[in-house]
Amino acid sequence: MYYVLGDYTEFTIPETVENIDSDAFCGLVNLKKLVVTKSVKELPNGIFTYYYNYYDPENYYFPEELPVEEIVIEGNTYMGNDIYVPDSCKKITISEENEYYTVVDEVLFSKDMKTLYWCPDTKTQYVVPGGVVHIADRAFWGNEKLKNITFPDSLVNIGSSAFGWTSLEQVIFPENLRDIEAYAFYNCKTLSKVEFNENLEVIGFGAFYNCPLTGVVTIPDSVEYVTMIFLGDPDSDAEFIIPEYSFSYRGNTYTAEEIMEYEGFGRYGCD
Repeated sequence: MYYVLGDYTEFTIPETVENIDSDAFCGLVNLKKLVVTKSVKELPNGIFTYYYNYYDPENYYFPEELPVEEIVIEGNTYMGNDIYVPDSCKKITISEENEYYTVVDEVLFSKDMKTLYWCPDTKTQYVVPGGVVHIADRAFWGNEKLKNITFPDSLVNIGSSAFGWTSLEQVIFPENLRDIEAYAFYNCKTLSKVEFNENLEVIGFGAFYNCPLTGVVTIPDSVEYVTMIFLGDPDSDAEFIIPEYSFSYRGNTYTAEEIMEYEGFGRYGCD
């Protein structure tokens, strides 16, 4: 399947189709529900991500998301290396015969339950199941209702922008967490408290951008790489306790004090 023409709000892929071009649905500006039949082997990366705006010549290549609200996978279809679900999506249904994914309590996981890929924006609190190792990029992105999250001890990695634009109020990280990727908690405007674990190794760029943290924030000595972690919110009332070593950024090396001063934070101490 190369391209679909028509003003569809619901579209079922024909049962003869095995392969789909990444731009096949880029003109379906009103698509609300997509049914993927058993014959489809794989959905290419980006198929839900955007469409080309054919109706506005001045913005012909302006990227936007498909307005899909429901996705149904009827068979053993693989959804690409980087699952990207539109912000508009409310429900994903996965066939029990699918060997790649499963849905538990409306949340999309890998079949082995080690990766959490996507959660609908209907939850105000959520307990991540035990055994989950990785929370994928943008898994909870834009869920403005989400106020509380509980992580399992099994969690090792939190992906880029995983909790951006949520309404989390505090976060306690589990002891086995190693990596918080870039912008993981970007623009969480109600996040006032974080407790880092002693085994943490990486805090990515802008991981807590624009978060109004308060109290004492201690970055453990185990952190091997961290830079610009609180960029964008120098008015925070937090007191930062940071390791006494240097950080690298764009090929240059800075002391912890220099990084915090650059970000506008004058309140810090060193272990």
